[in-house]
Amino acid sequence: MDNISSLDLVIGSIVIILGIKGFFSGFLKETFSFIGLVLGIYIGSSVSSKVALAMGDNFLQIQNKTS
Repeated sequence: MDNISSLDLVIGSIVIILGIKGFFSGFLKETFSFIGLVLGIYIGSSVSSKVALAMGDNFLQIQNKTS
């Protein structure tokens, strides 16, 4: 420990603290992204039939004049 100066300890501590902070920020971002993806797939699959019926009733009223 005689070769390590106070400046080295301060810089090393800052690097370690910021590294841990960056790791957890990235980890939380990826975790919430994954949860959002799973919830989006679940909600989309559970509501898709109702949305399809609503779109069919309201938007897809195509009248064919030739028949």
